[in-house]
Amino acid sequence: MLNVIDEMIAKWETETKIHKKILSYKKKHNDVCQRREEFKFDLEFQEDFLTFLKEATTAIKKLKTKINQRNS
Repeated sequence: MLNVIDEMIAKWETETKIHKKILSYKKKHNDVCQRREEFKFDLEFQEDFLTFLKEATTAIKKLKTKINQRNS
């Protein structure tokens, strides 16, 4: 169980890094396209997904801590 949790955390941390880069790219692109609204990216999905990843990672880390405490 702990190995699966560690794998999940590692994957979610990698996903977080990727989506932060994507969000950064989209923000830079939007800055360049200041007056062309139709060419701007919607940032809501990236921001929401990053929030989800942060909350999910925090929750699974808490679960791992509880499992470790019970096994001690």
